[in-house]
Amino acid sequence: MFEHHSLLSKILYDKFDFIFVDEHQDTQRAVANIFLEHIKENATKRLCLGFFGDKKQSIYDTGIVDIQAYVDNGQVTEIIKTDNYRCSQKVITVLNQVRDDLTQQPAKKDAEGKIANKEGSATFIYSDNAFDLSVFEKTEYVNGWDFSNAKKQNCYF
Repeated sequence: MFEHHSLLSKILYDKFDFIFVDEHQDTQRAVANIFLEHIKENATKRLCLGFFGDKKQSIYDTGIVDIQAYVDNGQVTEIIKTDNYRCSQKVITVLNQVRDDLTQQPAKKDAEGKIANKEGSATFIYSDNAFDLSVFEKTEYVNGWDFSNAKKQNCYF
């Protein structure tokens, strides 16, 4: 509809100065193309369009937009966020060891300017396709966990 009826795009960019797409890595390609190829292109500097997300955190295998091509051709400006407000320092350390495309740092500061992200704890456990939950349940990593109620433990297998 947006391809054949440009008035639809005009209605959107006349009504909104900003449109943000959160978790863009899970946005269907057709939806992103509407924003990038019809609405943004016709808005000619009258609209701020933002895509937020992490391509490494996609939960779908197919049909999802990859905005890297738009970054590469200059249609989208990539802003890399290095400050991490939500994770503990230990989780940030594990994240930086696991990912080679991103380096993050604690961002919370106390009144004296010192790091205020919690110290926390994190253990990275890797398993191949032969993961055996019954064996894992007997390791020191899960002492005190109640596997009879996964939601209570906030873990899902």
